[in-house]
Amino acid sequence: MIEFKPCRKCSKPGVGPAPGYYYEKVDGFDVVKECTCHKSWREKKDNFYAFSRAGVLGSTTENDYLGTQSLQDLKCLMKVKDNPEKFKDKCIYVWGPNGTQKTSMCMYLGRELIKKGYSVKYILFNKLVSDLQPTFNTSDEEEERRRALNVSDCRNVDFLILDEVFDRAKNTLFKSGYQIPFIDEFLRTRVDIDNKGIIFISNVKSCDIEKEGYSKSLQDFVERHTCRSTLEFKDRYSREVSIIDPKSLFED
Repeated sequence: MIEFKPCRKCSKPGVGPAPGYYYEKVDGFDVVKECTCHKSWREKKDNFYAFSRAGVLGSTTENDYLGTQSLQDLKCLMKVKDNPEKFKDKCIYVWGPNGTQKTSMCMYLGRELIKKGYSVKYILFNKLVSDLQPTFNTSDEEEERRRALNVSDCRNVDFLILDEVFDRAKNTLFKSGYQIPFIDEFLRTRVDIDNKGIIFISNVKSCDIEKEGYSKSLQDFVERHTCRSTLEFKDRYSREVSIIDPKSLFED
């Protein structure tokens, strides 16, 4: 984020103790107030750092969605930002092939929720599973602390967005199923015990989770909690649906 510079168009450009602040007489006293341009800059800066910590940096909005086949599903997803309290303890399963803007729309949702004061965490499923597993390497205390903090964040945030879930092509799953109990415990703790929801993003239908090598128990868990909240994204982000000129970057 760039350093704040007083805006020439600011309605209150008078002298103050610092750039972006000015003195105003109130009942005979000089009161420090913040100008509108500094307030706007400060909010953008605060949001930038909050988005960065949550892993949802970006500028795409729902208005940038390309396609027509899944507009109703997109509309359903955006209801979460309109009424966060209703969906705070609910699980939502967003699925569809690669390139259908599932992730970008969920990240946009995350940014909007942060603006409303909710805590958000976006993380790749494979990364979470890796941090859930014990490393048996106690010599790297800093790494152990980082892993523990990451898992704690995922358990405690208001809205957790898990991307690329249950897809064997994008996740390392041992044939022994060693990681499955850790996954199972985390999901059940967050959802059933802590009463906090999860937004799942996947290329895999929830009814095919077991086929991807995960347990029937995990599939049943996900299907039970998302049977009324499964959204399918069908529109591929490609030249067939894109209205963007592929040479537009080179134009003056």
